[in-house]
Amino acid sequence: MRRVGKGFSGVETPLFESMFVVRDVTEEAEAQVLDTCSALARRVKGLENDKAAQQLEIVKLKARVKKLEKINMVKSSKLRWLKKVGTSQRIESSDDMENVFNQGRIIADMDQDEGIELVVDQEKDAEVEGKHTDK
Repeated sequence: MRRVGKGFSGVETPLFESMFVVRDVTEEAEAQVLDTCSALARRVKGLENDKAAQQLEIVKLKARVKKLEKINMVKSSKLRWLKKVGTSQRIESSDDMENVFNQGRIIADMDQDEGIELVVDQEKDAEVEGKHTDK
């Protein structure tokens, strides 16, 4: 219950002014607490979103690191393979020797055929004869 008195100008004035001031302070404090609470709730929600985004980024980076490590492993295995190529080239050179022997046999067979002469040999012979006649 509240008593209200009228002053000289007809304006209602409260009986206990300090009670209203205290009430206003508590209402303001309550509003401030609610604002702070809602701001903190929004901040927590934002931090949760940031945490989820960071977790996703971490997963992506871990996948990228794994991929790069795999590529690096492949490169190092290729280097090891290249070191071994030196020994395998020796083995391949034996194949080349077989090719040389085959070429030699083919040339020997061609030499046995008297009717076949290489065009390159004829040109070289003509050049050599031309040089000898010039002297």
